[in-house]
Amino acid sequence: MILQEFLQGLADIIGAIIGFLKPIVTPIGEFMVKWIDYVLVIFPRENYVAYIVICVLFIVTGIFVNCYWPGDKKPKYLKEKGIEFKTPENEKIL
Repeated sequence: MILQEFLQGLADIIGAIIGFLKPIVTPIGEFMVKWIDYVLVIFPRENYVAYIVICVLFIVTGIFVNCYWPGDKKPKYLKEKGIEFKTPENEKIL
């Protein structure tokens, strides 16, 4: 009984937040529906090869980008200029 009341209160809070944000969320949702419909006109619906190729391209691109500039390594062009990034404790993080 207590769990049901808690869940109902949580649902009411989420509903109020979504109701408050409706003027922002509704145009974004309409835009998403429009561009997805446009993409589905261009790409075939029954042939998944195009989607698999796009997925593989994203993964390979992400691997190359991460190898070139991982988040914990300072970019080479900044290192050449002598720019250093420091934390408040004066530790080098990049």
